[in-house]
Amino acid sequence: MSTKIKRPTSFLLILCVVLSLFAGSAYAAHRYFEDAKGHWAEEAINILAEKGVIAGYPDGLVHPDNIITRAEFATLIARTLELPKPADKDITIHFTDISEHWSESDVEALVIAGIIQKGDFSNRFLPDEPITRMEMIRMLVRAMGKENHDPSCSCMLGFIDEGQLSKEQKAYICTGKHYHIIDGYPDGTVRPDKNATRGEAFEMLVDTEKAKEQIKKEEPEKPSVPEPEEKPSGNGGSSYIPAPQFSFIMPETAYTTHEIEVKPNSRYVSGILWTVQRDGVPMELTDVIKGELTADGGKVQFLQAGNFTLTATVKNSRGVTASHEQAIEIYPVVSAGFKLPETAHTDTAVAVELSTENLGINEVVWLLEKDGTAIDITEGILGELNSQGGTVMFKEKGNYVLNAAITDGLGKTVNASDTINVYPVSEVKLELPAVSYTDKTIALQTETKEADGLTIAYTLTRNGEPADINTFIEGNLTNGSIRFKEKGVYTLTASVTDITGRVFADKATITVYPVGSAGFYLPEIFHTDKTVTVEAVFNEIGSHIAVWSLTRDGKEIALSDAAIGALSNTGGSLQFKEKGSYFLKAEFTDEGGRSYSYEQSFNVYPVPTVSFSLPRYAHTDTDIVVNTNSANLDGLAIEWLVDNTYGFQDWNTFIDGCLANNGGTIRFKRAGIYELVARLTDETGRVFLFEPGGKCEVLPVLTIGFELPGFAYTDTVIDLKCQ
Repeated sequence: MSTKIKRPTSFLLILCVVLSLFAGSAYAAHRYFEDAKGHWAEEAINILAEKGVIAGYPDGLVHPDNIITRAEFATLIARTLELPKPADKDITIHFTDISEHWSESDVEALVIAGIIQKGDFSNRFLPDEPITRMEMIRMLVRAMGKENHDPSCSCMLGFIDEGQLSKEQKAYICTGKHYHIIDGYPDGTVRPDKNATRGEAFEMLVDTEKAKEQIKKEEPEKPSVPEPEEKPSGNGGSSYIPAPQFSFIMPETAYTTHEIEVKPNSRYVSGILWTVQRDGVPMELTDVIKGELTADGGKVQFLQAGNFTLTATVKNSRGVTASHEQAIEIYPVVSAGFKLPETAHTDTAVAVELSTENLGINEVVWLLEKDGTAIDITEGILGELNSQGGTVMFKEKGNYVLNAAITDGLGKTVNASDTINVYPVSEVKLELPAVSYTDKTIALQTETKEADGLTIAYTLTRNGEPADINTFIEGNLTNGSIRFKEKGVYTLTASVTDITGRVFADKATITVYPVGSAGFYLPEIFHTDKTVTVEAVFNEIGSHIAVWSLTRDGKEIALSDAAIGALSNTGGSLQFKEKGSYFLKAEFTDEGGRSYSYEQSFNVYPVPTVSFSLPRYAHTDTDIVVNTNSANLDGLAIEWLVDNTYGFQDWNTFIDGCLANNGGTIRFKRAGIYELVARLTDETGRVFLFEPGGKCEVLPVLTIGFELPGFAYTDTVIDLKCQ
């Protein structure tokens, strides 16, 4: 952190600039804001309004609950401290997302000044994101030069959520609370990750102004160096005692393990007090230095690393004091070490665990030798090595020496190294199809790399159990053709073993199925009034379901639409609804993906129907009209038969007239009891007889005659005789 900026004296400017950016001109007229009334930050807002620092927004409000971004807050501090424009060579932290952002130079100025430090953010600053309360507290504490918190402070903050804070966060909040910059929320929380609002910024900045006087009171007064005393003139009076003169020399740098000599040069000194500060913070001399310092100096050893200022305050016999101070930078003694495995392979992730002591900010430089020749480390390994080591893989086989070199602040280099032998990764590639059958010969391919001189060994398992290769495989395993003799799930493994005992293997799993079949039977011809049985046999169908499909007259039709009944893996019974030329097909796919099918053609014929009726009585001279109702004749001609209760008789002997498919008109020639029968014979030879059951009794035609006289009287009895 830069110590050249006098931050405590700049907070009044911080207050003015921050709030002017929030609200407008610092010389705005005093006013009150409706949205500040009753707000918890009302008092701070009114104080700033009375000073003309804030004027609010054009809508007449101050919006105390609006958030403030990182870029806005960073710019306020940078401008307030009047930080110089940053030079590229001085920038130690580079954020990837502030290039050409309006806050870029201000953020980089804060980096150079130490107000933003490494570890505060990632490689992205996210300038337009809201700033959190913790981020704002940390920047304010650093800006006023109070970031070096007393390590002995217990930091008992009293917040109910302080258990979530890191030790570093507690230190910053402890300092902020000490100067009343932050007091927490009414519920006892500090909420470090909460986005900071304008109201919180107003309150903290007003409290910062109040803290200025407290900071001044806490700063110790530096001992004054008295002007040389003038020798009294004339006779008499007290004797003259010169002012004390004292200085000392010591090295500007040293290690914590080194003893250094403090050589004084003094005159007129009657007493001396040695004090020490570390990074500007007073410390107990005995906690920092081993050894004794007197007016004659001494040899001491600094126990801690850091920037120290050793001060000697002397006085003469009259109590006049003087002081001399000198800075010294104490470096820790750096040590490092790591251990590599004796062997590795080019695919092995090698963990390099670098253990260090007192590394501090010193950089670890990693160097690599391969087979006795230094090479660029990026050419030899994959991965990154840092100050803790890392995980790497060596790209090629060879003998490697890995070295970690650390150069401390005084230029002393510490080396740690170890050796490792790296072997190549042998490769075995085995290829088999995923599925095969006991009747199929398949190609087996085995390829190797980096396996010169190594012998390939084959092993086999069947259904998870070890199996003898010769029992279950027929053929040549070395890039040949093989056939599995029995069904099962096989895993064939090919392996080689190198000099380190590492086994390189590849395996291929194949499922071998037996050969299946599909078949069924049903009659080739039948009628729509007949239920037929389909007998099906599917070998090796397993848990699969046979798929049945049907076409009628060349067009696909659903089985359920064409027939009554259903078919399963064992077949079933069907009655077809309509005539037609059909193809029935059954197919299934076994576990290996091989499909089996069978189909059969058949013809379904319709069942014709014919109905008609006769009158119950008729005479030999009566014309009888026969009306027929028929269906599914399918081009067949009805053959008409007559039965006179003695069997079928010759049609022409007993009947005048003829009947067709649609009936007709007939006359029975002779008296008697008659029944008509309609007979159909289809192309399958099946005969259909239709006898309605109604019989017709045919009566003969009778003749009658009689005579009457030509005239008669009313009293005449006429004798009427029928002939």
